[in-house]
Amino acid sequence: MSASLPVSTAGGERMVAMIAARNNNNNSSSSSAGLSSLVGGVSWPQVKRGLLIAAAVFLVLHLLRLSSGYDSCNYLLNAEGSVQINPKSGAKSWRPQGCMAREFGSAATAAHACLAGRRIVFAGDSRARQLWLGMIALLDKSAVPQVTQQDYHTDMSVTVATPSPMLVPGKKVNSDLTFAHELGLNRHGHNVTLDFLWLPFVANQSLATISSRLLLAGEHNPNLLDDAQQADDGTTTAPQGAFTRPSLLVHGVGLWDVRDLITPDQVEQQLTEVYRDSLQFLNDLDGHAAGDRPRPGVSAKWLDAHSSLWEQSSADLDIFWGVTLNVNEANLRPDRQAITNERIAQFNQAVLPVAEDFAHSLHERAEESARGGNLDQQPLPHRAGRLALEPLIVPDLPHTADLATQGGFLAPNMLISRSIGSIGKAFAEDSTDGVHFPDAAVQAQLNVILNAFCNRRHEAWDRPDDVTCCAPYPALTGLQYVFFAVVLFALVCWLGGSYAARHHTGGAVASGAESAFGATARARHMLSSPNLLSVAMPVAQLGLVLVFAFLCDRTHIFPKERKIYTHFDLIASIGVMFVAGWCTLTHVKTAPTFLSRDQTDEWKGWMQIVFLIYHFLGGSSVLPLYMLVRVFVASYLFLTGFGHFTFFYTKKQFGITRIIQVLTRLNVLTIGLCMVMDKPYQFYYFVPLSSFWFLVVYAIMAFPSIPAVQKRFPGLDAPARILALFTICSIVWLPFSGNYKSTSADDFPIFQFLFDWWPIKELFSVSDSLYEWRFRSGLDCFIVAHGMLIAYAYQIAKSHGVIHDNQPAVRPGTTPPPPGPLLSGLLFNTATSAILSIVSIGIFCWYIMFTRSCTDKAYCNYIHTFSSPFLVAAFAFLRNLTGRSRAVYSRFFAYIGQLSLELFLLQFHIWLAADTKGILVLIPGTSGFWRLLNAAFTTGLFVAVSEVASDSSALIVSLLAPGDNTRAVISRFCGLLVFCGVWWMLRQALEANTETYQHY
Repeated sequence: MSASLPVSTAGGERMVAMIAARNNNNNSSSSSAGLSSLVGGVSWPQVKRGLLIAAAVFLVLHLLRLSSGYDSCNYLLNAEGSVQINPKSGAKSWRPQGCMAREFGSAATAAHACLAGRRIVFAGDSRARQLWLGMIALLDKSAVPQVTQQDYHTDMSVTVATPSPMLVPGKKVNSDLTFAHELGLNRHGHNVTLDFLWLPFVANQSLATISSRLLLAGEHNPNLLDDAQQADDGTTTAPQGAFTRPSLLVHGVGLWDVRDLITPDQVEQQLTEVYRDSLQFLNDLDGHAAGDRPRPGVSAKWLDAHSSLWEQSSADLDIFWGVTLNVNEANLRPDRQAITNERIAQFNQAVLPVAEDFAHSLHERAEESARGGNLDQQPLPHRAGRLALEPLIVPDLPHTADLATQGGFLAPNMLISRSIGSIGKAFAEDSTDGVHFPDAAVQAQLNVILNAFCNRRHEAWDRPDDVTCCAPYPALTGLQYVFFAVVLFALVCWLGGSYAARHHTGGAVASGAESAFGATARARHMLSSPNLLSVAMPVAQLGLVLVFAFLCDRTHIFPKERKIYTHFDLIASIGVMFVAGWCTLTHVKTAPTFLSRDQTDEWKGWMQIVFLIYHFLGGSSVLPLYMLVRVFVASYLFLTGFGHFTFFYTKKQFGITRIIQVLTRLNVLTIGLCMVMDKPYQFYYFVPLSSFWFLVVYAIMAFPSIPAVQKRFPGLDAPARILALFTICSIVWLPFSGNYKSTSADDFPIFQFLFDWWPIKELFSVSDSLYEWRFRSGLDCFIVAHGMLIAYAYQIAKSHGVIHDNQPAVRPGTTPPPPGPLLSGLLFNTATSAILSIVSIGIFCWYIMFTRSCTDKAYCNYIHTFSSPFLVAAFAFLRNLTGRSRAVYSRFFAYIGQLSLELFLLQFHIWLAADTKGILVLIPGTSGFWRLLNAAFTTGLFVAVSEVASDSSALIVSLLAPGDNTRAVISRFCGLLVFCGVWWMLRQALEANTETYQHY
């Protein structure tokens, strides 16, 4: 028997046997096959092929969408968002559809990092003022001004100090670097200037009008303008560089035009004139910068004043225009009764096409500036040229290849948002006066604005992994190009070799009958003759899985969304899975022993399902659920100790082949993911844990015995080894101070001595820190030794006749066995079984009460370290209490358990997204039906891809570590180590280069 993880194998032949058994099970027509026949006689292999074909179709469809220009910014700005309601507090929150946005309300540091040294302008009515106040509160609540009624229709300006020195979270810097130097901020200091301009009508939104109002603001604010000089035409002339130039302009108008019963045609005409004036204004500034003579009616001094505000800066300017939000008509004052949602919709319908024309015009200016050419503003064909000017020639300016650094044409970026309309629909009912919104709605609008503005400016702050809206992914590294080239080469060899083999054998592959994703005959052929085709097939298949993971999680091809947790979703999902497990119960294929292979696969399977649902829903914030998952991780490590101890104790085989086979099987997919996803090894934490504890068990069991001690105390050798492991774990992972909250390295000197040296530290560290590894490995530091202890106790009890676990329960209609002490099939005698049952149930009850009462996560983790061994042992006993319970298992759970390694690894990038922080969306939609359909499809695809990866990984391991050739095993494993070492050195060398970003 063996209860080791499915990733630990005795040789290549065993891996081939596993694949063959799974294929036979899936193709079986028996009603008890579980996964073989689903609905209407459709088998799982057929479903798997259909899912993979559908995934290819979705890939093509999403690529077409992306090629048409619909990227993650479009999801943020234009897609219909969704509103989530907190089940406890009832508070509303808004999330965009199709991308993951940053919650700036809970990350003020990120807002400071993005906006430091910038000037943000809000122009519009009282709703724009509400956004202005919300932005100030986001940056510094103490800086929010007291706005009285006499200030309602006036311009206001506030300067918010940015904490200094302040560093972007997660960014490594030297202590002598200042904040501005580190972020590359040469924008007139660290402070954030926030202006509000009372311009409530559409007719007042031209850039010339806004620029003049900003210049006037400088007269009254010495922080914005020094030594102001009066021009002949009454405007202000400022010395060069005296202003903090605007970086973001937010328009917020519409209600006053709607209130005054301005018709849609009049609104369209007014906004057309506004944008014509804005384009003319930009054209005047361009000509002035090039030294051209001003056009009639425009003075040089006027242009000097405005150039001081806009020169060399508009390439960094975003203009945000959002649709006018709905009102709560029932709560409107009498003088606002003319404002209706119907008229607001007509207003938006009139202004959006004109705003789109302006955006296209600005985009054309930017393209011409990048090319260094002239831009003749001709009529736009799809809008009949309503923004065409008489004649508008943008001068040819030198050095315009890089807008961000050289200036070029004044071509701001226009951001038009329809998505915030869904914010208005969701929060309008919460408006007390019918017009203004609660803080949650204001924060939602600011999140849209800041995500659109900040996420593209990666030089100003580090984009976290869980932000995809408007956020570019890092450009491909040279090593990733090499990896993709290897996959392409293997794919060509596989397809070409298969084609040639078919033609040479009259349609049959020479090495045996071929199946869709792995064939037993071909696998056996590989073991005996690893030619190019035999190597290329599993490498190409695994490579395609890794490429698909890259496309899912490192590009904008597929949308990604935030997780949504509800208790109902958790219970319903787990309930459906356990119904499937119950319906696939069948008899074990081997003797019904304690923790048989079928039973441990089942155990790992249902735990993996709960683990995946926990990640999919984002249940880590629910502390009892978090503690339950911690017990599941401990159970996996318990089985590692139990299975590997049983193997070494019973077989006494400590050859190098066993080590290489287990480590290669555990790490082949992990290494591929680290390479293609550019992640550290410790990121996939369970694989380092399993690999490390396997080596620990091997070292403990393979350590030579002392002949004299073994001769005198022959029965204490194994207990002494287990006791030694308990002692070592206590010394290494328990803090010397006894403070369970301690994170100081000085409290763990033995741990630091063992792991804080190269190359061990490089292997287990995250961001040059060993804290994560110390936490992960120390959280369950006793469970592996406990698994070894249970395995030893089981072997001793069985050898002394205390346990008779190979006698099944009496089935109805069968002849009972002869009378014996365990005719009932109990694991122990009746009295012992009763006592242990009561104790086990008591342990479960205590743990449930503890997790519900524990509120300190650090203390919960500390207690978990000592309590998890008893919980796992209690479950193992109850699961094997009777002969009937040992004689049955769930084929569905066992199937999932056989894929547990691949499911754990690939969930990071295929089923989930943004390195598990979001979910992958192949079928977009905001309603519950579409979300359920997407979850069902991505889950099936995820399992199908994981099976492909499992079979391919097993075949690759069979090639790298054939069980009957020790010399070949060692040489190929050394070659793999050399390959990984070279790859690591190249990666370290490339890390010094400046990181570039690009959209995919």
